[in-house]
This record gives sequence, structure tokens and C-alpha cells, in this order.
Amino acid sequence: MRLGSWVFVKTKDLSIDAYYPYTKKGKNKVFEPYIVFSSPSDTLYLYGKRNLWSLLDALFPNNPLPRNPVNADLKDAIQGKVILEDLLQDPDAWEDLRLQVRQGERYDPFGRSKVSCRPPNDADVTFIMSASSASSEVDITPNLILLENQFKSSYCMPFTITTKTNMKTIPALFIPLDSAQNYKVVVTDEIGGEHLIFSIIENAGCNFRPKVASRFSADQITKIQKEIKERIIMLDSILKINYEFPIMRPLDAGMKWYEMDFLEHKRFTSCPMYSLWRINYAN
Repeated sequence: MRLGSWVFVKTKDLSIDAYYPYTKKGKNKVFEPYIVFSSPSDTLYLYGKRNLWSLLDALFPNNPLPRNPVNADLKDAIQGKVILEDLLQDPDAWEDLRLQVRQGERYDPFGRSKVSCRPPNDADVTFIMSASSASSEVDITPNLILLENQFKSSYCMPFTITTKTNMKTIPALFIPLDSAQNYKVVVTDEIGGEHLIFSIIENAGCNFRPKVASRFSADQITKIQKEIKERIIMLDSILKINYEFPIMRPLDAGMKWYEMDFLEHKRFTSCPMYSLWRINYAN
């Protein structure tokens, strides 16, 4: 899931589409890997040894990989891709990652020609700048365990939220549609005795929220379950009409959570197909 300049992802959900160990610098080729990843949120790009080692260190924070021998192995294109894929699926790898990302132009790693490799929609692509091992400040609570058992495709992972006073990383339950993993309902663990529930549609690195967030106290589990089911139905109705989303810049990750909730909902309601969807959904 993307939140401003952060992407939260399960390590096992990252896969490598392309791996180039060398890129062109002047007339020479230098060992500065260029990698294209697939993730549930979007296609992600990574360029350079420094950024790659930030990711590898996040995978094994308690037992860092030896740099020199790993670098030697990564210099071979075929072997390097296999090694990185194996590391992402390693049972000892850290389960959850927090990736710092930015938008930038895609380019040819062999010639640095930005024009020749622009995406079809002329939009910027998402580059991984650094990575960290995501972990929650608190353990998952009984309500999230109960909900996770009820929704078969759901999963829990750490989620960072900026409140009025500070930034907190807490467990959250993600419930994607079976037919579209980028359409999901999110239930946070308790914040001040309340669960936050919101809906997210991820498109080209930007989020859209068809409904503003709801708040429920921890003892309102029946109402929480009802709200989740209603939001899933809403997301499914949007998917069925092939709702069109404009290309927009992600919001600043440092933005307060309630501000982001408002603006991403406003982005959804400003889409050209919003009126048509509202008519269909009301009926």
C-alpha cells in the first residue's frame, strides 16, 4: 500500500521483472544495478548500489549480508536476478518492509535515454530510495485477529499514521478484493480506543478514497464488521464500471492523516465518472 512517499509491502509480495547489474556512465559501464520490481501497489524501480543495499539491509536487519561476496555475485545478470529473488522469498527475511519512494523518469540503463523509455501514459514512475524493516509499536489486538479470520484474503502488517501530535506505527488489517488487489479496505488497530476504517484504491502510485474514514470504538465489533462488508460492496461496484482515474502526484507522506483522508476522497469525487458511479451505486 502507498501512503504519500512511503510504500508498505510484504517482502514475499515483491518480485523482480528485470535486473541489470551495469548501467552506462559516459563511455564506460559501471556496477550500479537497475531493477524493476512488481508489487501489489505498483511497479517499482530501483537504481544504484546504495539504494539496493538499503533494501538488502532491511531484509536482514539482525544478520546483515556480507557486501563484497554478494556484490561479486550480483555482477552477473542472470545469477544476480536469481539471488535477489531467492532473498526476497527467504524464510528468514524480514516479513514487512517500509519503502521510501519518489517519482522520477524511467530511462534506458544502457544509455540513460529518458525519452526512449517514457511510460505510455507519459507519467513518472516510482523509484525506491531507501528501505527499512517495518515493525509495529504494539502487538496485534484480538479484534484484528477476529477480523483476519473472517476475511480469507486479508493480511496484517505495520501501518504508519501521522496524527495531530505524532507519528505512530501500528498493526492494520488489509482486506483486498479478490479480483483486484489494489482495491482494499483497511482497519487500523486501536488509536485512542478507536479503530479507523477506510477504503483505498491504488492507481499509478496515487490513492483514491471513495468514502471518508469511519471510527468505531473497540467494543463495536458488529458495526465494524458491517462497515467492512459495505465498503467491500462499494469497491466492487467501482471496479465493475471500469472507473477511470486521472494520473496525479502522490500526496506528501508527512501530511496529517485526516488531511490525507479528506484530499484523497476529494480526488475520487472529482473524477469524471463519479456522477455516473453514484447513480449506479444508489440504484
